[in-house]
Amino acid sequence: MSGQGDRRAVTYFGEQGAAVVFSYRRGNLVALKPGDALTAAERDALVDAIAAAAGEAAEVVSRSVMFAPVPTRGGWRHRNFVQLGEPPPEAPKPGALLGDHPVILEVRHRRSDDFLLQATRSEHAVQAARLVLNVVMGWQLQWLTHFTTFAWVFPQELTSELVPTYQKRGYHIPGFERYADDFRDIDEVMPTAPVLDVYGRLGIQFDDVFTVPDAAGGMLDAFELLQGDQQARFLRGAYWFAHSHRVRHESRSAAFLALVQALEALLDPPTGEAKGEGPSARFRRLVDRYAPGTAASERRDFYRTRSKVAHGGVLFDDLDTAVMGGLHGGVIEDSVRYETLNRIARVVLVNWLVDSVLRPFSQPGSRPDDRSDSDAR
Repeated sequence: MSGQGDRRAVTYFGEQGAAVVFSYRRGNLVALKPGDALTAAERDALVDAIAAAAGEAAEVVSRSVMFAPVPTRGGWRHRNFVQLGEPPPEAPKPGALLGDHPVILEVRHRRSDDFLLQATRSEHAVQAARLVLNVVMGWQLQWLTHFTTFAWVFPQELTSELVPTYQKRGYHIPGFERYADDFRDIDEVMPTAPVLDVYGRLGIQFDDVFTVPDAAGGMLDAFELLQGDQQARFLRGAYWFAHSHRVRHESRSAAFLALVQALEALLDPPTGEAKGEGPSARFRRLVDRYAPGTAASERRDFYRTRSKVAHGGVLFDDLDTAVMGGLHGGVIEDSVRYETLNRIARVVLVNWLVDSVLRPFSQPGSRPDDRSDSDAR
């Protein structure tokens, strides 16, 4: 069976013509409509398959490898939903203080007897966990994508004759299983620290290990409590935040734009008096609300710079290929601007996340004492 369509609808064809139309809204499947070529028997089989998949209640734990800039010691579990832990002894390590140190991510989600449906559920749960953890943990976590990439690399043991080889980028742990019935045991608990200490650290020390912010569990609870549209909005912001870290060594300009996009993803659609506000004013108001210590001049500069870069007016140091990146005033200024917005973006994302959950309870009639008798029943 083949298919064709667009973002809103995909039509699948059988030998006799259109069999079924899948309708989507904001990326989510919302309806299936039978085509002229769908027989009654095929319709009944499809309904039964959907009902069986929707009724699957058993759970499974999906495992994936992420990378942190410092080594991991011990494990950390949030409720019965997600766990981070150090890799097994046989896992390859970078052998250096600064590098991509493996971290094992485990996420619990619904199991499926269908291989493709199980893989889809796994990828959805793992990717959401990656994006959220990259924001709330305060470390720049990374992971490999499904896209195969190759690069010219030198051998680990350098000799007088540097002979590069063309290698596929990837990572593998011998005996690593993608699915498991339960989380791995935790023999040692990861160290924790006040969230401001983790978010506010400057650089990496030689004895640093992965440290969990003490508020991380509450932030994950907040994400789980977000409604559908708000959760999707946060994930879009978290995606651009992660993308900024992924491309920063390729283009500081693109990385800066991604940070601004991460915050723009959180903006509410303009309504009422706000309809007259431009995107710059809405961006400044967002930063002012969720990162109130930011200077007004910085808020204006961030969006002004964003507009210049986005419309081709300026670049950061992307054209300067001199040794050491060209240490002149512009490079230093752009570097400070990026690092400042990077710290602010994390604060805005986290505060928006928590506020989006708490805000409804601050409204009149939202607390149990304010409900009517019919509401209480």
